[in-house]
Amino acid sequence: MNKFDPATGKQFKASASTQSYTTYFAEALIAEAEADKDVVAIHAAMGGGTGLNLFLRRFPTRCFDVGIAEQHAVTFAAGLACEGIKPFCAIYSSFLQRAYDQASQIASSFLSSYMTIHSNSWLALYCYQTLAQAPM
Repeated sequence: MNKFDPATGKQFKASASTQSYTTYFAEALIAEAEADKDVVAIHAAMGGGTGLNLFLRRFPTRCFDVGIAEQHAVTFAAGLACEGIKPFCAIYSSFLQRAYDQASQIASSFLSSYMTIHSNSWLALYCYQTLAQAPM
């Protein structure tokens, strides 16, 4: 909870000496995408909260908003990874429950590995596929 003035309700926000974790994530992903044309970003109607709105400005054809469909975001990322694309799927952790089956069954069954990057309120899944384990 932020400090506030009880008489007016106005919040006092402390200025941060660093950028937010979300901004660092977005900038790092943009740097990866500048170096690799196969990097894409996926979010479920949370571009601002995940920082992917910054990615969208830089790469409008490589950022996908799937709406409030976290299940589709994870399945879409798995499908892209099976075709050699490198998707980063950023989902609020409280909403990942909607895509639990996809993350635990589909993504882990078809992909050689995936990595989670956690923050306080969201996480990102990075999926990749090796040709030797591509589904038949």
